[in-house]
Amino acid sequence: MKQTANPFNQDPHDIRYYKFRSLATKEDAHRAQLILETGCFWCSRFLELNDPMEGAFSIFQNKVADTAMEVLFSQKNELKICSFSGIEGFRQPSMWGYYANGFKGIAIEIESRDEPLQEVIYAQGISELEDPTDIKKLLLRKLDSWQHEQEYRFLRKSDNNYHPIGKITAVYFGNPFHNFVNKPELENQSQHFREYKDLRRQVKQVAEGKGIDVYFVEISHGRVEKIRQPDTLL
Repeated sequence: MKQTANPFNQDPHDIRYYKFRSLATKEDAHRAQLILETGCFWCSRFLELNDPMEGAFSIFQNKVADTAMEVLFSQKNELKICSFSGIEGFRQPSMWGYYANGFKGIAIEIESRDEPLQEVIYAQGISELEDPTDIKKLLLRKLDSWQHEQEYRFLRKSDNNYHPIGKITAVYFGNPFHNFVNKPELENQSQHFREYKDLRRQVKQVAEGKGIDVYFVEISHGRVEKIRQPDTLL
């Protein structure tokens, strides 16, 4: 199998981004397979994201008329957003817990040179903005409680929810219980894990059929660091 560079030793000019997906259900697996087959990712409006302060701002020096606020809301709502993590977000076990079903899921790696994703800026509070008409700037600011996600965003004005975003270069599968002495017993007793193994075989097959490299990742010393070849684990 063709090998990609270790993601923890990236060339600084060769930036990769990571999209986490759960593999808890057949529907999850279908959606993951659709991404790998088409290269398209689902994009959402800002109100559909999980941050209740998404797109919020304050203006102290100037008042904005109600009609202007309606226009700003409409403009924000026209943009479609797809969120990815940088390599430091990828290496956080908590991210795999939140977005990859407790390590029973995947991270899809993309390379986006022609249209780099935009980095989210984190702050202690909602910033006062002199120019709230800079809609993209509004949607690239978040409270610093989200900083561990190291988020990058694809932003585009569109009526379509599916968009091709970069080139898919690898798929990384979580490997629960990897360092447990009683791993075989835990696997046998967990229906959820058995179902996950079946679903990841299906997704792996699609990835390899598209020529996408497949890896397993593990947690070591509190970080997602190790990479193993999949044939030893399936």
